[in-house]
Amino acid sequence: MAKLAPPSANGIARFGRAAWFFGNAYEAVVGVPQLIAGAGRRPGIIGTGSPAPYYAPITPAAMGGTSVVLHRGWQGGADHRTVVAAAASLAGALGLSTYLIRGINIPLLKGEIAPEVQSHLIARWHRLNVMRLGLLIATEVLVRRVESASTQR
Repeated sequence: MAKLAPPSANGIARFGRAAWFFGNAYEAVVGVPQLIAGAGRRPGIIGTGSPAPYYAPITPAAMGGTSVVLHRGWQGGADHRTVVAAAASLAGALGLSTYLIRGINIPLLKGEIAPEVQSHLIARWHRLNVMRLGLLIATEVLVRRVESASTQR
């Protein structure tokens, strides 16, 4: 029986970033903030409709795996400016995610937002999510450059 090789840090990181990107793209397409706001359910952060249970397992893969890849790239001779740019774009996407979760998703999930303010916050969520998706694309392009430079040396 053939033995499967353990996944590489690059593969784990790629999977995590892809899941993060496509999860956020899906949320935008189906309008998750609108669904959360109009669910008419008992408010809760982990309850039905909350995206938190879906992202918790991929966060270590996306952040930890990518950090390992970038560290290896830095040590392996990749262009340091590219490594720094990749780390900055990843940090920017994480910072936006933190704001969106704490500043918009959680208040919507808890039912803390007045109906007249909800549409403003939902529009803000969509604008910032587009920025987050752009940062995740930039991260992917830059990390691929780091990986490529590290394997060529």
